[in-house]
Amino acid sequence: MDINKDLIDKIAKLSRLDVPVEQKEKLAKEFVEIVSYVERISELELENIEPMERPGKEPMPLREDTSRETLPVEKALENAPEKSDKKFKVPRVI
Repeated sequence: MDINKDLIDKIAKLSRLDVPVEQKEKLAKEFVEIVSYVERISELELENIEPMERPGKEPMPLREDTSRETLPVEKALENAPEKSDKKFKVPRVI
C-alpha cells in the first residue's frame, strides 16, 4: 500500500484532525509499520483457532449498578462538528 501525503490528508480529514506538515512524514512511516504488521498477522493460519471472549478463564467481575450524575448536554456537544437545538446534527440518511 502506498502511504503518501494525499492519503495522510484524507485520513486526517476523515478523522477531523489537523496534522501539522512537519508531522506528516513521521505519520506516514508509522502507517507503513501498522499496515505491514497487519499484513504479517493476515499471513497466519488461524482457521482452526477458536476465538477468545477474553484472555483469562475466570468470569468477569460485575460492578455494582449504581446511578450517578449524567454528562451535561453542553459538555457532550462540546466537540460536535455541527449541533442544532442541543442535539447532534448529522447528514440526512434517506
